[in-house]
Amino acid sequence: MGITRRKLLKSLVGASLALPFYELVLGREAVAMDGVARRFIVFYFPDGVAGPSASGDPSLWHCNGSEFDFTLGPTLEGLGRFRDDCVFFNGISMGATDSGSHPGARRSC
Repeated sequence: MGITRRKLLKSLVGASLALPFYELVLGREAVAMDGVARRFIVFYFPDGVAGPSASGDPSLWHCNGSEFDFTLGPTLEGLGRFRDDCVFFNGISMGATDSGSHPGARRSC
């Protein structure tokens, strides 16, 4: 039957969606202009993470200490070797949408 316009458009759309990931398939390392590999990784939890317990025990997900002198919680220990290259945010709130068992971080108003 040959190639139809619909098949051609589907193929082009699929190829254009896959194109940004082409270098990942080749297994090349991301390298910046100065020759140093750079990566930006974000861990995002749309419903947030558990805070301190009702009895006052600290959260297992948050860092403890000051801006530069902090310790990682048990859940973050795996990032220990990257500690100095990471930025951790605690206490971010969306106001009134942060109520209930599933806060509204991804809620669209």
